[in-house]
Amino acid sequence: MTIGVYGGDWSFRRHRTTNAGVNWVELNSGITNSTQWYTRIKTDNANPNTVYTSSSGFMYYSTNTGNNWIKSNPTEFPEWIYNFSVRKYNDTSIVYVCTESRNEGTRIYLQIGSAAFNERSAGIDDGFAINAITMHPDNSSVAFAVIKGLYNGSKVFKTTNRGLNWSNVSSNLPNVPAAALAIYPLNDNIMYLGTEMGCYKTTNAGANWFRWNEGLPEAVIVTEMKPYFSGSDFYILAGTYGRSMWVRKDDELVGISAINGYLPTNFGLKQNYPNPFNPEATIQFSLPTDESTQLNVYDISGRLVKTLVNGKLKAGNYQVKFDGSNSASGVYFYRLSAGTYTDVKKMILAK
Repeated sequence: MTIGVYGGDWSFRRHRTTNAGVNWVELNSGITNSTQWYTRIKTDNANPNTVYTSSSGFMYYSTNTGNNWIKSNPTEFPEWIYNFSVRKYNDTSIVYVCTESRNEGTRIYLQIGSAAFNERSAGIDDGFAINAITMHPDNSSVAFAVIKGLYNGSKVFKTTNRGLNWSNVSSNLPNVPAAALAIYPLNDNIMYLGTEMGCYKTTNAGANWFRWNEGLPEAVIVTEMKPYFSGSDFYILAGTYGRSMWVRKDDELVGISAINGYLPTNFGLKQNYPNPFNPEATIQFSLPTDESTQLNVYDISGRLVKTLVNGKLKAGNYQVKFDGSNSASGVYFYRLSAGTYTDVKKMILAK
């Protein structure tokens, strides 16, 4: 957490608490002082002891929760750092840095592992500054850049090659400033965008966006977005500028939850329970390896009724619920496809 200090050589300092805020310890050892107003701390998703921060034009990392900091770039970036994103894929950490620059060649920098930073903003129009980079939860080649300011038709850009090229996926988004983007982890066609006029959502990878603002104030400024699961339900947490924090469950998505326990050695699709069911059935399946996975429900005629899972899952045991409230009584089939594995089972909805 950062705490603001007015005056002196520091505008913001870094502090840590281990007892829910009763006491705080300052964490600035090794960091060059800065009058920069915004300071962020982010953790490594695979190791919470490894944390990252920035100060002016330098990136820093710590392997001991901030007790000591080490510079990631010995030479300062030509512009101050505005934002950054960090994620570890397998054993390799990837860091994206957004500077305050609007000029191609000095806006986005990428670091892979301990290698030097390289500029990666080709394909994003010159004159656009970057508000944030959202990294794909599983695919290290994919990331999304959210553009600052009022640029009609240019709000979100996507890379599929770690920033070597970017393409515009803004489509029909309105010309309002955008700040944050979140990805549904089980299907990256589904994304959420926070703007100065609330939230928007796409279900087709940005080909079309629609307003997704029910429950929020009409003209709220969304500055941060965080996706998370609670049980089998999926939520978006939105931070706003002066209007508190808000959370919304996406009822259009059928949640999937991992079952703790052993790592399976074989693929498997279990019979749903209960069977017959009314109106909800639980389906369990196992993946011995990370796989692109799809679980669909069909009616007796072979018509697709519902896609329960569509995305890459890590090896493990999973369960997902099918809600038949809006379906007629009868025989249904559910089909699991994971890599080269497929299996089909029958279930009966009895109302």
